[in-house]
Amino acid sequence: MSSDEEQRKLEKPCVGIEDAVHVAEKLYGIKTQPNKCSQLESYDDANFKVEEETRRRKFVCKFHNGVESRNKAFLDAQNLMALCLTRLGFTVPCPLSSRTESNSKSGPLYVMVTKQNPKTKRKVEHAVRFLSWIEGKTMAEAALTPTLLRRAGSYLARLDKALDNLLEPSEELQSVMSASDSKRPVSEVVRAGLARTHLWDLRNFELVGGKEFIKPLETDEPKLTLLKATLKDFQKKVLPLAETKKLREGVLHGDFNDANIILSTHDKDVAGVIDFGDSTISWRANDPAIALGYIVIALVKADKKDISALNVSNNDEDTIERAVISFLKGYLSEYALSEDEVSVLLLLAQCRIATSATMGWYSFSLDPTNEYLKFHAEPAWKALKIMTALDQGKILAKITKKG
Repeated sequence: MSSDEEQRKLEKPCVGIEDAVHVAEKLYGIKTQPNKCSQLESYDDANFKVEEETRRRKFVCKFHNGVESRNKAFLDAQNLMALCLTRLGFTVPCPLSSRTESNSKSGPLYVMVTKQNPKTKRKVEHAVRFLSWIEGKTMAEAALTPTLLRRAGSYLARLDKALDNLLEPSEELQSVMSASDSKRPVSEVVRAGLARTHLWDLRNFELVGGKEFIKPLETDEPKLTLLKATLKDFQKKVLPLAETKKLREGVLHGDFNDANIILSTHDKDVAGVIDFGDSTISWRANDPAIALGYIVIALVKADKKDISALNVSNNDEDTIERAVISFLKGYLSEYALSEDEVSVLLLLAQCRIATSATMGWYSFSLDPTNEYLKFHAEPAWKALKIMTALDQGKILAKITKKG
């Protein structure tokens, strides 16, 4: 697993705007110009915003890293998820069919291109997809309020309900398969692509404590202590529930964070969600827990004015408690979790924060010039310290309190 994670970094696409323009025109039939394209931030992939020259439609041109590009089942599952969720009324990036040589029919939903990695001098095949652009401000750009957080929780719950349908699809959803030119059952495609071993899947949290990942922490005892304490709590409280089948499984979005949540006009509600690159079949409780983890990190990074509706006591712990309660009340109003699932939500959120902090530090150690990685890792460590000090039982009691 550690070598797989490092390989993602080594096989990150080395491409630029000219490559996005070339793929747009030659493989997808989209006429554009370099001045109508811009590169977006990305962890292991390379993403570009592309605007069509004539019809002015907007797209995301996504070059996948070499590791994911070899996992055709995962690419198929991602495409199918987007098509099914669109059919169910959700606003998500939808894949565009490529252009065939004859233009007589639609081509596949992704194409393969070969690029040379300048560091390793090896040629790497990258899958490229064109996805519809979702217009709107992200939640990362908006002020966080109890109302917005509650609505975000409610939206994720409805999304998770829809994702549950992929494992037992209706005839309507099965008909979506015609768009991907396949007669396979939806559930078969989803299971084949998403039942995978993924480091960012919280049920694999113990892997984050691997020697290679914690090596950059050996000279920073406070950080290493935080990680080890979280690992110990995970083994003591979460794994026994998993071993006794008390944590049910489902299809997860896997990365419901403020940068992936698109807001409606005037920032009053959630309009859509992007980035399904961390989707897996895993514990259902992981999806709200992951969202909570990133809410805590967002609060740590936020300016005081952006969280003034939450920061009523000017105390970090009180602010986080209010945000967590707002989000979870929204989620639980739409999706019923068991008592066991609720009991580990905050600990699982803590595990996600620890994963983000540790992997961010590890990635930064491999690429010390990448300030983007450092920028995201440092607040995660502060958030982890706060989470370990929280009275998680008290917060959960307030959430589950009747009335």
